Amino acid sequence: MEILVLGLCRTGTMSMKLALEELGYKKVYHFFEVSENVGHTQRWIEALEVKYGQNRIEPKTLTKTEWHELFKNYNAITDIPAACFVPELITAFPHAKIILTTRSPSSWQTSMLRTISALHSSRLSRLELKFSDEEGKSLFHLLDLIIKYYFRGSVSRHGIRVYEKHNELVRKLAVDGKREFLEFRLGDDWEPLCNFLGKDVPEVDFPHVNDSDSFRKSFGLGWYRFPVKFVFFVALWILGCGIGYWFVNKSA
Repeated sequence: MEILVLGLCRTGTMSMKLALEELGYKKVYHFFEVSENVGHTQRWIEALEVKYGQNRIEPKTLTKTEWHELFKNYNAITDIPAACFVPELITAFPHAKIILTTRSPSSWQTSMLRTISALHSSRLSRLELKFSDEEGKSLFHLLDLIIKYYFRGSVSRHGIRVYEKHNELVRKLAVDGKREFLEFRLGDDWEPLCNFLGKDVPEVDFPHVNDSDSFRKSFGLGWYRFPVKFVFFVALWILGCGIGYWFVNKSA
């Protein structure tokens, strides 16, 4: 493991993943990688329950060996759920460089409420979940636990305080441990990142992806969801009519 990107979601973590890949770090772990690895979703669920579950007398988490096994195919980490385990990862990978992706607290909360929180609280998402496969249900349960445990159940009520405490923790552990550390603010370009990593500046633009509007469109939130809602409920209506027709003919 060479790099720990420990900023919370909605701080440019996907852009950072793509930037690191452009710089030669070809295996960067992000939330979207969870379902790509067999057993990882359940492993994260268990890790969150063990560390944050209310019935735990003494919070614990994975051992150093288990962290190394989990990330054995990766040379960099970014985004949640990994960002929920800052002290553990800093300890497990003592030689990794640390990057904290940040943005202003107010803009972070606004982005969270328009994206991850909106997806999590969507009634249609909950309804669609009933028709999802087991991996889809497990991923949504993982998101449930992150909101419940790390964001204390509500991004709107507790998000900014959690965000600020998270960033303070990363800074403190990095400085106290005399680690190589970079704070990378959303909107920064290649220069600070390349200087920190000792890489040449690429001739391509720094990636800026997965902004709030793109996220909402990808997941069909807000007005983007109207076509999804229409198709979904028309399909339910057709199914209901079909079942009704079958019962009527069966009774005849």
